[in-house]
Amino acid sequence: MATGGALWATRGSSEPEPVARPPRPVPVPPTLTPVPPPLAALRPATGVFRELALEPGQPLTETHGIFFMRTGGDEAGAVAGWQLIEPGDRERLAYRVSAGGRFVAAPGALHDRSTGQSWVWPEEELRLLGFSNEAVLFEKVGEDTGPRQAKRATYVLADERLEERAQFELKGTGLLAVPPFFAPGGRRAFLALQQPQHFPALLALDAATGRAAGVLSPQRQSALQRILFHAAMPASDGDSFLMPYSYFHLRSPPRLGYGVSTTFVARLGWEGDRQTITRVPVDRAFVSPDGSLVAGERVLPIAGRYGEEYEKTSTVMVMDGQRGRLRFLIRSARLNYGDNLWGARWLADSSGLVVQSRIGGKEGYSLVSADGSQLVALPQPPDPSREWLGGRDMRGPAPSPDNPSLIAFGRTTVYDRAADRWMNIDPGDAAPAHEGPWRLIGSDETVLALPHEPHRIFPLLAEIEETHIEPKVPAAGDDA
Repeated sequence: MATGGALWATRGSSEPEPVARPPRPVPVPPTLTPVPPPLAALRPATGVFRELALEPGQPLTETHGIFFMRTGGDEAGAVAGWQLIEPGDRERLAYRVSAGGRFVAAPGALHDRSTGQSWVWPEEELRLLGFSNEAVLFEKVGEDTGPRQAKRATYVLADERLEERAQFELKGTGLLAVPPFFAPGGRRAFLALQQPQHFPALLALDAATGRAAGVLSPQRQSALQRILFHAAMPASDGDSFLMPYSYFHLRSPPRLGYGVSTTFVARLGWEGDRQTITRVPVDRAFVSPDGSLVAGERVLPIAGRYGEEYEKTSTVMVMDGQRGRLRFLIRSARLNYGDNLWGARWLADSSGLVVQSRIGGKEGYSLVSADGSQLVALPQPPDPSREWLGGRDMRGPAPSPDNPSLIAFGRTTVYDRAADRWMNIDPGDAAPAHEGPWRLIGSDETVLALPHEPHRIFPLLAEIEETHIEPKVPAAGDDA
C-alpha cells in the first residue's frame, strides 16, 4: 500500500522506484466579506433644518420650505415652518410631510418635528418612499437592470427611530401616483408596484414576519387595456382603507370626456383582507370616508342625429358605494379641478360633496347634501393677494379629512364653516408646490410647501352652465 504521499512502481528491476505525487491541498475556510446593513448610509445629523414661526397674517418671505398653519384654538392662523439650511440643487428641491405630520422630508434628509432629531443619507444609495408617524419605508438604490429585465429592489421598513424592522426583496417598479401608506402603528406597509407582466399589484409588507404578500392584483381584461391605481385613503371606520383602480382603453374610440374607462373601489382591512369591490362607470372616483357613496365626473352620451353624441356640460354622478347604483346626478358640475389637487371632495362625516358649480350665472363652488336634496353655494375666498391665485382652479376646495367644518381652498386658505371664519397663509411672490393642503390624518393644521412645481391642472373637457340636481336615472347602460 502507498503511504507518505508516494506510490511504488517496478520498472524492469528488482528495486522499486518511488513516484512522487503532489500533496493533497489543505481546505482553507472562505474569506467572509462583511455586508453592510441596508440602512448603513443613514446618519443622524444636526444643523440640517431651520425652524420658522410666523404670527397670524404675517406674510411668508421664504422661497422654499414646508409650513403648517394652525386651524383652531387661540393660535388659529399661526404658522410654523421648516426648511433646509443648505438646500442644494433648487431644481430638485421638494418638501413632504408624513401622514400624521410628525416628520418632514426634503431630498436626502428627514426631520422629526416632535423630537428635533434629523437624519441624512446619500440619495445615490437610499430613496425615501413614504412615511407615517410610526414607520418609514426606504428603497435601497441598486444598479439599473436594463429595459429587458424586471427591476429587483431591496425595500427597508424602519420604525419611528429609523431603526430597521424588516427588509424585502421584490420585483417591480414603484408607482409615483400611489405613495406607500401604513397600517395604524406602522406594523404593516402597503406598497404598489408595477409588475413585470405590466399590471400593478398592491403588496402588504409585514414588519413582524418580514414577508410580503399580494393583497390586490387586478389582471388586464384584454391586451388593449392598462390598469391605473389611485391613491388610497383610510375609511372612517378605522379598520379598513379604500383603494380605487381603473381600467383604461389603450385604443378608445374618439369620444369626448369621461366614461371611456371603468373604476373599481376595493375596501380592504389593515390585515390585507379584501372586503368589498364596487364598480363605477367613471375614470376617477371620489369615495366618501364611510365608503357608502362614490362620486365621479363624466360627460354623458346622448342620441344624436348621426349616432351617439356627447353633452356639452360635465355631469357629476353620485352612486352607491356598495353596488355602484346611481343615486342622483349633479348637472353642469365638476370634481376634477385644482392644480394637482388630488385630495378629498367629501366632507369628513360623509354628509356632503363639494363640486365646482355655476349658480345664478356666478361660477364658484357648492356643497351638495349626500341625499341630493340640497345645493348650497360656498362663500368665495377673500381676494387673492397675488395674480396667480386668481384662477378658478388654483383655490379649489378640499375638505378636511376629519373635521366636516373645515375646507381648504387650494393650499393657502381655510374656511371654518362652523365659526364662519377665514384663515390664510400669504406666500408673497412664491407659489405652492403640489403637497396636499391636509395631512392624511388630522386637521389641526394645513400644509403649504414651497417652491412651486409646474402646473398640473385637469383639462376642462366640457363647459359649466347653471348647476342643478337631477334625481332621474339616465339611459340604460349608464347605471353601473
